Amino acid sequence: MEEKMRILKLLEDGKINAEEAVKLLEALRETESPERAVIMKGVIKGIGETMESVATIMKEVSVTVADKIREKTKETAEK
Repeated sequence: MEEKMRILKLLEDGKINAEEAVKLLEALRETESPERAVIMKGVIKGIGETMESVATIMKEVSVTVADKIREKTKETAEK
């Protein structure tokens, strides 16, 4: 982000023109992409692992709740 601001400041100060600014910003974006891809891959993997954990917990909870409901229903029916 700091690099983008420097480029825009150079443009504002008249040290580079708009075309040069666009080329610099594009070059900056190209160099950032591989880093972003690695970061995003890690984030997505983490989200996937978290979702799997949540799904496992939800399954366990639903089984436990279903068991408790059956147990209470049986107790109520016996009374």
